[in-house]
Amino acid sequence: MSLLTSGKLVPSELVESLVQLGARDLAIFGPLILVVGTPEDPNPSFLGDLIHSVLRDAAPISRSQGWMATSEMPTMRVPSAEAPDADQVELLAELDGATHCIVPLRLEGSSRSLTLGRSPHNRILVSDPSVSGDHAELIIEDGGIRIRDRGSKNGTHLNGVALQAGSIPWLQPMDRLTFGRVPAFACDPRTLRAVLRHDLRSLL
Repeated sequence: MSLLTSGKLVPSELVESLVQLGARDLAIFGPLILVVGTPEDPNPSFLGDLIHSVLRDAAPISRSQGWMATSEMPTMRVPSAEAPDADQVELLAELDGATHCIVPLRLEGSSRSLTLGRSPHNRILVSDPSVSGDHAELIIEDGGIRIRDRGSKNGTHLNGVALQAGSIPWLQPMDRLTFGRVPAFACDPRTLRAVLRHDLRSLL
């Protein structure tokens, strides 16, 4: 089954925009995208709350009007540079499991960071009991994105290692994160776009 038609990658508005945007426009998603997985036995409101918090600030990104019917899809000539590489194969395997939500990591207004946690005031709302009210912070700088745990009860792990107090490491594409029991990973927008376009071609 196609990733695009399975509903395993949400919100659909941002997925559609990512596929349709040109390479030069990808900067509006930020230097990285956080891809948040659904934990086992999630709260009924988990995915809805997360999607709502993502779309709350995504109006300039979401431009699409819904998927075209297969007969309306244009033939897409994708450069060889967008052929699947190791990261893309790994990404496809990752996304083929549980439902994932894409979260653009971009600045809004004067803020230099995005907060993540269970409390509704967070920019990224992750309503799982294992996630603290104010769990983690993603700090966006000119050189990239750093992550900090905000004294959460169940911790923030980067590639399997718990972040210690005062530690603010840089995120790299395909870094694995867990917030309590909620899995996530960082992704280059160009890689995710290439994967989605490859998936789209399989529908033609």
